[in-house]
Amino acid sequence: MNLFVYGTLLFPEIRNLVGRRQFQAADATLEGFEIYRVKNAAYPGIVEQDGGTVPGQILRHITPAEIDFFDQYEDDFYQRITVAVTTPDESVISAECYAVPSITSREILTKVVWTADWFTTNHYADFLNRLKSFG
Repeated sequence: MNLFVYGTLLFPEIRNLVGRRQFQAADATLEGFEIYRVKNAAYPGIVEQDGGTVPGQILRHITPAEIDFFDQYEDDFYQRITVAVTTPDESVISAECYAVPSITSREILTKVVWTADWFTTNHYADFLNRLKSFG
């Protein structure tokens, strides 16, 4: 199974802690979705949106045990769905990803776009330390 990641799992140290091994990642883009900050949180959610684009990465060959680790890491409001992502060489690859259902997105997401730079500057160190303390 392939997994498309777009938020905190873009960071190797975080995804390797969660998945309990080192993962090779390749750049990918998800069309038809937008990324926003989750209310009162440092992490994002994505929601379907015509014309939207979410930059991210694809992790390949995820085992069922590893997907269980990722499922446990993600909040209950996410739904794991199958999407088609595009790589820089324009290959289209099927992958799973965690999205916020449109029906609940207004309750869960802000209208502020989440970026990796914002997360790195404002929350990465504390987020990683909290994650390590649970490990």
